[in-house]
Amino acid sequence: MKKEVNTDLARVWALSPNLMKEVYYRTKANDIALVREHIRLCHETFGLKKYYITDIRLLKSASREAREYLRDYSGAAAAAIIVGGGLSKMLGNMYMSFSKPLYPTRIFRDEKKAIAWLVEQGAEAPKNMQR
Repeated sequence: MKKEVNTDLARVWALSPNLMKEVYYRTKANDIALVREHIRLCHETFGLKKYYITDIRLLKSASREAREYLRDYSGAAAAAIIVGGGLSKMLGNMYMSFSKPLYPTRIFRDEKKAIAWLVEQGAEAPKNMQR
């Protein structure tokens, strides 16, 4: 059975045993209760020290409290943040500059490059990417 979490913020599913894909479908991540519940469900479903490819292209704003909670409690081993242009790129850069993630984190526009970087960090490649 495929592991998956759907919260009020995002959908998260396993690409491999330790690599998760997370797609935010809300434009705002300002409600700290929603962020806490999202993190709790991800921990309960996938465990800690997983690698995340996080697509924030639809996200337009995130409160400082939400960014700091994600930094402190995500439990990620590493994260690749997928941005588009404009606001999502600005949010990704704000997270990197001001919140200072406690785990290796990079911003990407290309998902394949993001996954390749996460594999370099220790993630298990998805089956469709393995040679």
